[in-house]
Amino acid sequence: MTDRNRSVRGGNRGACRRGPARRGRRSGRAGRLALPRYAEAAAMRGTLAGAQSPQASNRYPRTSSSFGYPTTSERPPFRLACGAQRPYTLPSVSWESYRRQALSRSVDSVSVVTGHRYSPEDITVIDFDDAVRRRPGMYFGASMADPRLATCVLGAVVRDAFHPATRVAASHVPSVVVEITADLAFSVADDQAETLAGRDLPKFGYFGSLLTPVRLASAAAAAVSTETTVEVWRDGRGFRQRLLGLRPAEEPAPFAAPGGSGTRVAYLLDPAYFGSALITAITAGLDLHGPQCTERAGPGMVLVRDLRDPDQPAEHRLA
Repeated sequence: MTDRNRSVRGGNRGACRRGPARRGRRSGRAGRLALPRYAEAAAMRGTLAGAQSPQASNRYPRTSSSFGYPTTSERPPFRLACGAQRPYTLPSVSWESYRRQALSRSVDSVSVVTGHRYSPEDITVIDFDDAVRRRPGMYFGASMADPRLATCVLGAVVRDAFHPATRVAASHVPSVVVEITADLAFSVADDQAETLAGRDLPKFGYFGSLLTPVRLASAAAAAVSTETTVEVWRDGRGFRQRLLGLRPAEEPAPFAAPGGSGTRVAYLLDPAYFGSALITAITAGLDLHGPQCTERAGPGMVLVRDLRDPDQPAEHRLA
C-alpha cells in the first residue's frame, strides 16, 4: 500500500488530492473541527501517514475487526482538540447539595425577574382544607365564580367512589348510591370499607378523621362543607364521626351497622362559600368517568336519588 493510499484511508484526503495549499485555504469551522477527528481515527487504526512511535503502537493496538477499529475496551479516551483528556465521571454530589444549588438558582432567576430576593419567610404553609377552599378548581374542576361548582363537587365525589384507589377496588366495581336531599346537601354511599381492613379501630386520615387520602375527593368536599358525617362499617362493626368541615367535632363512635361493608359520607355544603351555586339537574350533566377513564364497562353501578321534592322523588341509574 502506497503512502497516498495510506493517507486516503486515514481520512486526510485533501492533503493527497489537492495538496497542503488547498487544505490551508479552508477556513470554515467544520474544516477546523474535522481534521482532529480524522487524525484521531487514523491514529486509532494505525494508518496515519508517516512513522509511528512504538509507544503509540502499543497504546492503540491493532485488532482483527473488519474495519480495523479497536474494540470498546481498547479505544482510547476521547481527547479535546487542545490535547486535554475529557473526564468520564462527574464529581460526587449529594442530593441535598444538589437540591440547595437548584433552589438557589431558581430563587436567583425569580429575583432577576421580580427584583425581590425570596427567602423562607416568603413561603406560607397551609393546611389541606385551606388549600381546597382557595383553589377549588384543582379538586373539582370549577372556580368559586362558576355556578356549576356545587354540581361539580357532587360529581367529583361520585367519580372518586366509582373509581377508587387500586388497592381498594378496581374501577367500575363499587356500587354507589347518591341521595340529594337539598340544593346544597347530599350523601354518597358505596360498598367499600378500606378504613376497617383488619383493625379493631378504624384507620384515621386528615386531622384524625375517618376520611383518608384514599378518598381525596370526599375529603376535599368536606373541606367546603359546614358539616360532614362519615359512617364506615364491615361485618356488623361500624363507626360514625361528625366533622365540622374537615376537622373532627368528635371521636368516632360505634353505631348499629347494616350488613355487609360500606362507607357513607353526608355533606352539608357551606352556603356562604357556594353563594348562588346549587346542585342542578344531574341526569345529563354529571360526568361519572372523567378524561382519564378509558374502560367504562364493569359490574358496578351508580344510582342517584333526588329527594328534594318529597311528593315526586326521582331515581336515575347512570351506570
